[in-house]
Amino acid sequence: MNSATHFLLVSGVLGFAFLALWGWGWLACRLTRQRALSAPLTATVGLGLVIFLGGCLCLTRVAFGRTLDAVALFGLALAVLGWWKGRQPRPRLTWDAGLAALPLLVAAWFLIRHATPPAAFNLHDDLERYFSYPVRLLAEGTFTPNPLGYLGADTLGAAAFLQAFVVAHLPIEYIGSVDLVGGLLLCLSLAGFGLPPGRGAAAALASSVLLLAVNPQIVNISAVFGGVALIMATVFLAASETDADAARIAPLTGLCYAALIALKTTFGVFVGVHLLCTALAGFAMRRGSLRAALRTGGWMLGWLIPWIALHTPLYLAAGAAPPLPPTGAEATEALALFSTTGLYYGSSQALYTGLALLGVALAALYGFVAARNRALRPGALTAAMAAGATGGGVYFILVAGLGPLMYGGLTATRYAVPIVLGTLAALVRLPDLFASETGGRWCRFLAVAGSLIMVLLFLPSLGSRVRQLADTRVPLAYFANSTVGSRANFVGYNAEVLHGATRARLESIQSLVPPREPLAVWVTAPFLLDYRRNMIWQTDPYGIAMPWARWPADTQYFLLEAAGFAVRTDAEWNAMNLGAADRLMLRRVKAFREAVSRRARTENVIYRDHNYVLIRLDPP
Repeated sequence: MNSATHFLLVSGVLGFAFLALWGWGWLACRLTRQRALSAPLTATVGLGLVIFLGGCLCLTRVAFGRTLDAVALFGLALAVLGWWKGRQPRPRLTWDAGLAALPLLVAAWFLIRHATPPAAFNLHDDLERYFSYPVRLLAEGTFTPNPLGYLGADTLGAAAFLQAFVVAHLPIEYIGSVDLVGGLLLCLSLAGFGLPPGRGAAAALASSVLLLAVNPQIVNISAVFGGVALIMATVFLAASETDADAARIAPLTGLCYAALIALKTTFGVFVGVHLLCTALAGFAMRRGSLRAALRTGGWMLGWLIPWIALHTPLYLAAGAAPPLPPTGAEATEALALFSTTGLYYGSSQALYTGLALLGVALAALYGFVAARNRALRPGALTAAMAAGATGGGVYFILVAGLGPLMYGGLTATRYAVPIVLGTLAALVRLPDLFASETGGRWCRFLAVAGSLIMVLLFLPSLGSRVRQLADTRVPLAYFANSTVGSRANFVGYNAEVLHGATRARLESIQSLVPPREPLAVWVTAPFLLDYRRNMIWQTDPYGIAMPWARWPADTQYFLLEAAGFAVRTDAEWNAMNLGAADRLMLRRVKAFREAVSRRARTENVIYRDHNYVLIRLDPP
């Protein structure tokens, strides 16, 4: 496929996806009797509704490829119906709109050309775990609760459900573009047109450039920009003009909250803090606050029920894991919020702390303006104060509080970045709603100026990320830390797994297991196995660490990748010791290995080569 054909094909898929999401969003607005929203905001609401549908389809075990195609086509039909009814405002071609669209168009061209699909993926997070989720979904029509799996903890499965739309029709490596390309372009459309571009499109441009410049610390294919888009949508939805609007918007806000948690459970911190900050800001602005927060929270729980119910068997089995050996020595990790030393994933801690503080400062500024001029749009000011306080609050809760205790400050920073970025990108746009009033122009000026200062500080990181994508098609933040030879080996191993003989090797080994016989596996590429032939229970270090981890009933066959490029060395295992979660994982992995060794006898080895071992375990 030549580059022009590839560009047209990917552009067509992205356009189709946007229209389908817009159609579902239009339906959500009609059902809640909500006033017309902008096209990007409607599409993001549609994303939330599709995620809710995904939970329902998985719960009823019908989420096969044909069903997903029906969801997409029905969304397109809804888009046609919405356009025919003319409920949405017609776009106007103005200089402001053209300027606001410029970052979106440039980013779309670059990402389609250089990041669709990526050339390499995280060996452990992606190949070992995330790739298998949509493959299992398409084979079984659901996410069968896996007693050796991580699904249900870090994500409820919404990200894999969205990726399954792509896996059903394109090579599996294209799932790397679902969030990186589709999610980022949705964020940029919200930054430019989620609210009408203001005069000169200054705030729209500043918000868009901020989204592009800040290093998102991409380390795998889990949701980053999809979360940013939903966070921006919740902030824009909260900017309702009247209390009556706020009451109608509660179901949509709750929908976005539920979608965030279903995508990635760490976004639950944002949901809790944002609900609290919105209630407090509403109380300060003398608007209904507690009742509105309870109403929104109730809707969120309702939208989330299918995903929670899907994993309830695992949650009820929590505590099934056997007792653990004593913990080893604890590692320490230095954390300096204002350190200018480069982080392993790029940029510096001081820059991310600066983003969080900028959000808090803008929230304080908007609060001061609101106190001086009660005639300003109260909904927009309430949303702005809540967003700034939430972004800063979540950052310090994760990075300075929970992170060092649970999984280390570096990982905590990575979890906090999408939340800070989403709140700040939306915060920069909100003054356009009240910039014509006294004090509003200063809010917009200071928001734009502050965001552009942060853009300048992140420019070196942006330049290196652009060069890396253009040269290698690899978006991973840690890729540049290796030597040239290590990077070549990394890309080569990915190519071998995705396009080489690894699939044939694994299929050959799987053929030694009787059909329909359950098979437990710990290999780097479980997604290459046939999930229709056998019930595959894939595991990984964090799957073993789950409180529900136990050996699946009636499972006697176990396939282990014992050696190879992607198998961790003892030194790499010992280095993963930066927080309570990692120490728990290391202890459970040690216990798991010892238990398998006790049950496996030499005469029970069915197959062995220099990488894989297939054994038939004795009954426990």
